[in-house]
Amino acid sequence: MNKLTIVYPQAVEHTKRKIMEDIERYLEEKEPMPTFEQYIEDRHHYVEQIWVNVWLNKITNDVSKKEKKLF
Repeated sequence: MNKLTIVYPQAVEHTKRKIMEDIERYLEEKEPMPTFEQYIEDRHHYVEQIWVNVWLNKITNDVSKKEKKLF
């Protein structure tokens, strides 16, 4: 099994944790409590950026240059 198939689920779980942290911070600041749809509307760019950052960090740090080239 190549390293990418190992790193991908780890990146997904890390992203989930980061998004949950962001949801908690978002809800702490809002009164009255917004809907999930409102959160997505307000934060969708940030949520997308979380995934990009986590994925790039995982690949950069956890996958060898040789394996990246093979891919």
